[in-house]
Parts: sequence; structure tokens; C-alpha cells
Amino acid sequence: MNEGKVLKRFHSENHEIKKLISDLIEKWPHGYCQQIDLPSEGSDFYINIEPYQDIESTRSVIRTYMHLLCAYAPVCIDGDEITIWLNSGEIYREIEVRGKGKELAYYFWQAMEKKRLEYQDNGYEIHGIFMTTIANFNDLKDWGLYVAICRNFSELTMPNGCFIEQAEDITLNIQIALKPLPQTVLSTDEELIERSIYPTSVPQFLKKNKNN
Repeated sequence: MNEGKVLKRFHSENHEIKKLISDLIEKWPHGYCQQIDLPSEGSDFYINIEPYQDIESTRSVIRTYMHLLCAYAPVCIDGDEITIWLNSGEIYREIEVRGKGKELAYYFWQAMEKKRLEYQDNGYEIHGIFMTTIANFNDLKDWGLYVAICRNFSELTMPNGCFIEQAEDITLNIQIALKPLPQTVLSTDEELIERSIYPTSVPQFLKKNKNN
């Protein structure tokens, strides 16, 4: 358990990432995030951001750190857990779902399944999830349900909390670590068997029956 309220200081030598950090902090409603121009080892939580595979991945990583220790949480997640999550993937994506109670759980599962299929179509699979629940203390009772849904899509699930009195709806912020789908390499014999079972062209007699 932690009470949050830890100041996170972000730094990057990359000009594009500096601009991204500045824009994200400007829109961040929970405080305790600051951009610094020089590395600072003595700060509460110093985070150096390097470029990731694409700008969307970099944005997802920054947002993950921003949600870390931002308010009360029933578990204590720190930088080591984020490192484990980072190492589980090669690219990173973010989704966010809002609602209430059991209805939110249903829409959350639907959103995750839709994204899973979308990632699969693009040659990726989910390898890690960092879930932050932004809600008031009364909604803590459903927290375990959201964690269980995440674990249905990835055994590596980091359940983070940001429980604040001012929250009206429940917001589930999901940061997803993805890796390319494994490539199946068939032996020559397996290729011959696959071709005999699944012909690349429709046989003539099937075409004739179809026309009839």
C-alpha cells in the first residue's frame, strides 16, 4: 500500500521527446510530475526517457511513469515493476475506458478483446499490461475484477491504483506491452502435408458443383 504523492522528474536529451513530455505534463490533472533540463540523481523519482520504437510507444512509457505513485493505491508499484513491464514488450500502446461498476467491466473486456484482435491482425500479441484504476475510494471493491480481466489477456499484469476522492467515474488506464507474433517455420514434409490438405486453388469439381 502507498499514499502516492511522489514527485516524478522527467528528463530527455531528445528534442522531440522533450516536447512530448512538456505537452503531457501540461494536460496531466494529478500533479507530482515535473520536467527538468538536467539529470538529477537526488530527486524523489528521476526518470530519463529515451526514444522507443515509435512516438506512440514513447508516449505510452511516459504516461505509465506519470501514473506511478500519483495517489493512494492498495499495492506498492515502483520503477522495478515498470522495468519488468518494459522488458516484456517491444512496442507499447495505451487504451482508456471509463464507466461504473460491473457495466464498466463488461465494456472493458470488450475493448481489450477488440484491441487483442487488432494487434493480432498487425502481427503482435500482448505480453504485459500496466493497469491504473483512477477512482474514488468507494469503487475499490471492483478493483480485483478489473485486475482479473487484465490477467485474462496477459499473465504479466501490474495492477496500479490512483484512488482520489474527487473522482466521479472509474477510469481504467491500460498500458500494453506488445511483441511480434512468433513465426512458425514448417519443415519440407510439413509444407507438403499442409499443401495437400489445404490446396491453394479450388478444385475444378467444386467449381462445377458451385455453378450447379
